[in-house]
This record gives sequence, C-alpha cells and structure tokens, in this order.
Amino acid sequence: MFTSKYLTPSTSSKTDIQKDLEKIRKLTNASEEESTVDAVKRVVEKLESTNNILQSLNSVEYFMNELQEVRSILNADSEESTLNAVKRFVAYATTPKAPLSYITPEGCVKLPKFAMVALGLKDGGGVVFHTTDKEGQVTILSNEEALKLLGE
Repeated sequence: MFTSKYLTPSTSSKTDIQKDLEKIRKLTNASEEESTVDAVKRVVEKLESTNNILQSLNSVEYFMNELQEVRSILNADSEESTLNAVKRFVAYATTPKAPLSYITPEGCVKLPKFAMVALGLKDGGGVVFHTTDKEGQVTILSNEEALKLLGE
C-alpha cells in the first residue's frame, strides 16, 4: 500500500483507505468540490511547474556565469555592456596588425586598395612621386595623371 513520510502504511481495510485519503486531501488542501485525484494532479502539476522554474533558474545562473567569464576575458569594465565589449574585441581582432602601406628598404611601396583605386590602378601600374613644398609630404600620381600635368 501507499507509504510516505506523511502517511503511515495502511492495510486494505476500507476505513484505513478512507483515513489515508483524508490525509492526502489535507496535504493537498483539496476543496470540498475537488476530488482527491484532481487535488493530487494539481499538486503534481505545481511541483512540475516548480521544477521547470528551478531548471530555468539553473540555466540562467549558468548563462550568467558564462557571461561573467566572457566579460573577464574581454576586460569589460562595469560601465561597458557585454555586447559592446564583444564588438570592441571583434573590431580589434579583425583589424590588420600590419600597416596598410609601407616602403621596403629597397624602395618598393605597398599601397592600400583604396589608393590604388583612386589612382586608377586597381591591377597595379606605374606611378610618379611629386614632392611638394611641405616637409615630409609627397604626392603620388599615376603615369597618366603625371603626363597630363606635364602637358603631354
């Protein structure tokens, strides 16, 4: 028969079963109109609902711990949102670490794509360097533009 820490083991007598049912009704706070089975179902549903809530809370706790770890890795301060910290990190991680342009010791120049397009030399070509009156400033012209300036 039914046994729990709230109910004593019962015999099969009708009186004992009725006593057990009354104990169950009291434990489940069954109303006069509610059957014992419905009261037990209601309590079980509440327990399942409570269990689902607890599982959800455990998931939220796990997620929050993961977020804290991410924030720590990204060195996010208390004022910065996690999303902004991730965006900052992605921007840093995807930025080329080498300079966009440089001149080798042999004098070879590497130009960024935007400069090549602006010069009309997407696939490469000849250029002319023109010095200006300002110290440290040089203008780069395509061969075609340089010839136009020279009137040829």
